[in-house]
Amino acid sequence: RADQVELLNDFAIALVKDGRVKEAVSAVAEAAAIDPASTQSQSNLAIMLKDAGAPTHECVAAARRALELQPSNGDLHHNLAHMMHHGGDVDGAVAHWRRALELKPSLHMTHAALGNHEGYRGNLSGARAHYAAGLDAAVRADAGRGAVDSLRLQLATACIPHIYASVG
Repeated sequence: RADQVELLNDFAIALVKDGRVKEAVSAVAEAAAIDPASTQSQSNLAIMLKDAGAPTHECVAAARRALELQPSNGDLHHNLAHMMHHGGDVDGAVAHWRRALELKPSLHMTHAALGNHEGYRGNLSGARAHYAAGLDAAVRADAGRGAVDSLRLQLATACIPHIYASVG
C-alpha cells in the first residue's frame, strides 16, 4: 500500500514534468484515496489541482488536509497560504505565511511572498526586510540562481513605490 502510494506520487510528478497535469491530478488523487493520511499525496494534490486550474476551494481543501496531518510543517503552511492568496483570502494567507516562518525561518519563498505583501501595503522597509531575509535564506539553502537573482532584484527595487503601483 505505501509502495503504491509512493509510486503514484512519483508518477504524478513525472506527468506534471511532461505537461500532463490533469492526468497527474488523477494519479495523485488515487494515491490520496488509497492513503488519506499521506501528507505527500494531499500536498501534491493541492498543488496539482491549482496547476490544473481547479476551483480554488478544492485546492485550499486539499492543502488544509495536508496541514491537518502535519500542523507544524512550515512548507505546508506556505502552500496553504499560496492557495488562500490565489483565492483572495489575503489575511488568511498572511497568517499562514507568518506561521510558516515561525516554524521554518529558512523558507525563502515565504519571505518573498511577505515582501510582496508588505510592498503592496506601502510598507517598503518591511518589504526590504523580507526580501533581504529571503535572499539570505536562498543563498544558504543553495536554492539556485533563479531564486537568488529574483530576490536580489526584488530587494534592489523594493524602495521604489511605483513598482507596486504599476503592478497592482
